[in-house]
Amino acid sequence: MLALAVFGFLFAQTSKNPFSKYGYKKQVMYTSSKGEFEEFHGNEDIVEIGSVYFNTKTKSIVGYVDEEGIAEVAYATSAMSVDPLCEKYYWISPYAYCLNNPVRLIDPDGRVVYGTDGNPVTYSNETGLSPNAPTDFQRIGNSMIKTEKGTEMLNVALNHPETISFSINTSNEVTRDESGSPLLGEINRTGLSMVDGNIKVGEHKITINEGAINYLTGSESGENQYKGVNAEDAIGAVAGHEIGHTDPANTRQAYENKVNNATNDTELEPDKIDSEILDQLKAR
Repeated sequence: MLALAVFGFLFAQTSKNPFSKYGYKKQVMYTSSKGEFEEFHGNEDIVEIGSVYFNTKTKSIVGYVDEEGIAEVAYATSAMSVDPLCEKYYWISPYAYCLNNPVRLIDPDGRVVYGTDGNPVTYSNETGLSPNAPTDFQRIGNSMIKTEKGTEMLNVALNHPETISFSINTSNEVTRDESGSPLLGEINRTGLSMVDGNIKVGEHKITINEGAINYLTGSESGENQYKGVNAEDAIGAVAGHEIGHTDPANTRQAYENKVNNATNDTELEPDKIDSEILDQLKAR
């Protein structure tokens, strides 16, 4: 115990430079500012040098000193405990802060990653989609909330445990699938994999093909289930269908088809969703 006490005393005194009263100056161990700023590192991993925070272990700048508090965000690029929602971002370290991108993202409660305005996209019956939603998603969401089933699927997307992104292909060209049929929507699952028996997806990327929708709702295509529905309203039905593909059971079927050459019908349940939305649109 005596040895530990003596060591602790000497360690504390050494880190404070006990010889300063005798005129001994701290040794400059890193000279990024060429002596303009005091750069003695002591025992800390992170030190302040002029206008930056410097990591003495990795020899890299990890933050900037700013009177508005930006340094606090940039400084905390890692956490001391596991993110309770780390399964949502399994491809990122569970100790990472803001997906390792604190300049573009913020994370005030340590769980949900917010957008550049600091707020998640939300929806309410009174105000609709929050204005921070991307332009394409605003258009898709405003179409979906015209029906009860569409609103239900919109909420599925907003509260999904995995990342879902939306875009609209505004080309007038009629996108078609391998059989030549108009392709109204597409889903691309990035990072689809099996982890400890669970199917994981990095991101569900949904694309709505406006040209194909205009064709099927128009007069040239002949009879189909989209006839009699406004093209803008049909966007919500197609989006609901694609969101159906983000269901965990559907995702597992897609994985089995891809990896095990299974023949699961991944369109069965999504088809039911857009049919229900279309029926509600026609009944208005």
